[in-house]
Amino acid sequence: MARTIAVTNQKGGVGKSTTVVNLGAALMQLGFQVLLVDVDMEGQLDLWMNAQPTATLYDVIVGSVDTRSAVVSLRDHLDLLASGGQELARHIFQLRDARQVPKLLTNVLASLGRDYDFILLDCAPGLDPLAIAAYAAADEVVIPTTTQRAGIDGMVKQINTLDELQEAGYRMVIRGIIPTLYDPHVNEHRFWLDQIEQQFPGAVLPAIRHDVRLQELPRVGRTVFEHAPRSRGAADYLALAQRIAYG
Repeated sequence: MARTIAVTNQKGGVGKSTTVVNLGAALMQLGFQVLLVDVDMEGQLDLWMNAQPTATLYDVIVGSVDTRSAVVSLRDHLDLLASGGQELARHIFQLRDARQVPKLLTNVLASLGRDYDFILLDCAPGLDPLAIAAYAAADEVVIPTTTQRAGIDGMVKQINTLDELQEAGYRMVIRGIIPTLYDPHVNEHRFWLDQIEQQFPGAVLPAIRHDVRLQELPRVGRTVFEHAPRSRGAADYLALAQRIAYG
C-alpha cells in the first residue's frame, strides 16, 4: 500500500507545490511509483506540468468518472490527479455537511493505494475542508517552511493544528520539517534554521537551498531533474527523497 504524505503549511509561498513536484520526481528517480494529488481548490499542478486532464478530483468526487480514469501520466512512474479548481471549491462549499469531505477523499485515495508506492498531497494554505480531508487521508505530513519569520509562524500554527487533529483521532504522523529557499550564507536563514532545530530536535529534514532553477520550473513545465539535473535543487530534492524513502 502507498505511503500517503500531505505536504502542507498554513503560510503560502513556502515551496509546497515545488516540493510536491520535485520530491515526487526524485522518488520516481529512485524507482518508486508516485502519484501527485492536487488538493488545493486553487490548484494548478496540471498547468505547472503542462498536463491536460480530461477529468479531475472534482469529477471523481461527484461520481461522474471512476478514479483511475481521472489519473493522467506525467512521466513513467509519475502520475497526477488534478484538483478541479473552482468546480471543486463550489461543490465542497455547497455540501450540507462538511464532515462528508474527509470520507470522500479517503475513499478516492484508498482505491489507488495498491497502484503506488507514494501518494503526495499538495495542500492549500489555511484550513479549508479539503485540507482537513487531506490530513484525514494522510499517513504522514511534511511541512516545508522558509527560514524566515513568516514561514516559521505558519509552520508553528500548522504543527499546533496537526496536534489538535491527532488528539481528535486523526492517525497521521508529522514526518518532518523541510527548510526551503535556504541560503547558508545569509545570517538570518542560519539563525532561523537553528531555532527550528532547537525547538523541534530531530524533526528537520534535508534543506532545499535557494536555487533560481527551481523558480523557473512552472514556466518551463518540467521537473528540476529535467530542467537542471546538476543544480543544487536537484541534489537537495534527491537527498530529501532518500531520507523520506529510506529513513
